Amino acid sequence: MYLDQIVICLTRPIQPPQKTARLISNVGRQQVNSLSRQIMQNNINSQELRSLFLPLPPIGIQRKIMRHVEEKRQVITSKQYEADFIKQETLKKIEKLILGTLSVEEI
Repeated sequence: MYLDQIVICLTRPIQPPQKTARLISNVGRQQVNSLSRQIMQNNINSQELRSLFLPLPPIGIQRKIMRHVEEKRQVITSKQYEADFIKQETLKKIEKLILGTLSVEEI
């Protein structure tokens, strides 16, 4: 278990879901990779972490972005349920076809 911790103090407001998203975004990941002394995993110290630039738009824009992201997440969830339903119905039909209780013409 690792007990080392780094506390990041932000000077501008930030939407909570973006805290993690920014650090693992392409921009954040590229910066960490460029500073890293990579062996098995990225390894940077607190001084190097302080040098990272986290591009943050104004809070109003952050909120708009997060509303958009949340809307798209809801669409994805809905499509996943729809796909699962179609999969289950297809499996039921395949089973009936195999057992002979449904003919190909009935599909």
